[in-house]
Amino acid sequence: MKKWVIICLTLFVSFTLVACNSGSEETVTLQTEENGITVKLTYKAKGDKVTEQRADNVMPYESLGISTPEEAEELFAELASGFEGIEGVTHKMDYQDDQVVESLTIDYEKADPNEVSGLSGSMSDGDLSNGISLKKSVEMLEEQGYEIVE
Repeated sequence: MKKWVIICLTLFVSFTLVACNSGSEETVTLQTEENGITVKLTYKAKGDKVTEQRADNVMPYESLGISTPEEAEELFAELASGFEGIEGVTHKMDYQDDQVVESLTIDYEKADPNEVSGLSGSMSDGDLSNGISLKKSVEMLEEQGYEIVE
């Protein structure tokens, strides 16, 4: 089950870095569900350059192979501590009775892309100084089974 948690977390922090163009603001939301775990990613971009990425994950304890909020806190303690103190990154874990709800927001206008790329579960491809391509990010996620939602 830990493998699924790592895969899930990898997907929500994943991003593709490439050269970007400026332009109008756009918001794209993608979602996937597997084994009862819902991962919803929302990208805000100016032109093709991502300015903010938000991940909202709903993980029922049953899907994680645990049964209590205390077990969930123990399972995610190390991961959650990795997001502390990083400028432009907001991370919250809400341990409910039967599920944990995770929210992660990365403001790329404040965050250092090199520091973000070092976070657990992140993936990058290309020169970090050029920003994150919305188009390439969406293509990569659709290849992984995500669907665009309203």
